[in-house]
Amino acid sequence: MTKAFKAGDIFVAHPGLDADEDFARGVFLIIKAGDAGTLAVNIAGAEIMDGKVTKSGPIDGRALLYLRKTDENQGLVIGNTGYSASPIYPDAEGMALLEDKPADALALMGYAGWGKGQLAKEAKAGAWFESTASLEDIIRLPQAERWDAASKGVDFNAPQQNEKPAAAKKKPGKSFDL
Repeated sequence: MTKAFKAGDIFVAHPGLDADEDFARGVFLIIKAGDAGTLAVNIAGAEIMDGKVTKSGPIDGRALLYLRKTDENQGLVIGNTGYSASPIYPDAEGMALLEDKPADALALMGYAGWGKGQLAKEAKAGAWFESTASLEDIIRLPQAERWDAASKGVDFNAPQQNEKPAAAKKKPGKSFDL
């Protein structure tokens, strides 16, 4: 049976994707999943803007996405993670959020998108693996430690000799609205 990914699921990139700068050691959180496809952000992406923002996908977003505890935010609730997401715009209020960002929050730039059924097919081919780590535990770690923590206990079932897992497809995706 093929995995039905849903908002709040966390999945990690197979180590065989390390040559791909957009997906290497990626820890992806699904923000939205449905008939149009899947929208996710890499919560282990490269830190940019003096470490205040995480580059979270190969597709540029129109605004930064602010991920934080649900009780502090009226944005889009992310599954049953206890977190929600809302846009940050480059105004005084948005910049203040970046300056005062708590340890259990992330500011994210960009996203990754998969067409209907694409993520499930790539997972079945061995590119992506579900994590059992909690979102809060992963976010609180330094960026360099997030993939190790999220992949703890994951059985990557090493590919056969001279084989690699299916590579993630890079296609310009449709824009997702939160």
